[in-house]
Amino acid sequence: MRNFIFVPVLFFLTSMVPSESFEQRQRTFPRVREAFETMESRIQQRCAKIGVSSADPIFIRAFKEEKEFEIWKLSGNKYVLYDSFRICHTSGTLGPKKKQGDLQVPEGVYHIQVFNPASNYHLSLGLNYPNKRDEIVNKAPRGGDIYIHGDCVSAGCMAMTDIQIQEIYSVAVLAKSGGQENIPVHVFPYKMNIKNVIAYGKRPEYKQHAVLWRQLQMVFAEFETKHQIPEVVIDAKGNYLLAGFDYAEKGK
Repeated sequence: MRNFIFVPVLFFLTSMVPSESFEQRQRTFPRVREAFETMESRIQQRCAKIGVSSADPIFIRAFKEEKEFEIWKLSGNKYVLYDSFRICHTSGTLGPKKKQGDLQVPEGVYHIQVFNPASNYHLSLGLNYPNKRDEIVNKAPRGGDIYIHGDCVSAGCMAMTDIQIQEIYSVAVLAKSGGQENIPVHVFPYKMNIKNVIAYGKRPEYKQHAVLWRQLQMVFAEFETKHQIPEVVIDAKGNYLLAGFDYAEKGK
C-alpha cells in the first residue's frame, strides 16, 4: 500500500519542478556564460532603444559583397533593425554554393538549426544547408556544416570576430528561449536594390546565377517593402517562390 501511495506523490512533486529553459541550458557552457556576462547589458540597451523585448523573435540577413550581417527584431507585426555587423571574413565568390569543397558561402533562404556552444570557432550557429532547393538543384556531394561563427576564418562560412559572435549567439539564444522555433536567415549575394540588380546583371561572369538571383531579389524586395518576413516555398524544380504571388499573371 505504501508503494501505491508513493508513486503518485513522487509524480506530483516532479511535475511541479519547472523545466529548464533553453537559455538556462546554454548558460551552463563556459563560453555562453562569458558571452552573456559581456553582452547582456548591451543587448538589453539595444532592445530598449528600439522598443522590443530581448525574447522577441529575430530575423537575420547577410550580404556577401558588402560583408554586412543584420539582425532584425519583431516589433508588433513588423521587424525593426536591431543592429548590423561587419562580416569579418568569407570565402569564395558571388554565387551560390554548389558542391562540397567549393568554399562558397550559400545564397538563399535558410534557418538556424544548430547552436554549438563549444565550437572550434568560439561559438557557432549552423544553417540548414543543404536545404530542399540545394538538394534538388545540386548533385551530391553538396557539402555541409555551414555556420555563422567566430574566430574570423572561413571555408564557406560567415566568420565574425569572437566579440561579434558573442552578441549574435546570445541574441539568438534569447529569441529561441522566448519561443521562436525557427530563426530565418536570408543570405544574398549583394544588396538587391534595383541599381545593384541592373549593375550586376550586366556582368557576364554572373549570367549563370541570373535565375536564382531574380528569385532572391523578389524575396529581398518583399521584406524591404513590408518589413515582414515573406513566406517562401521551394517548388519541385528548386525555385524559390513567394507564397500567394500570382506568377502566371505577372510572368514567372
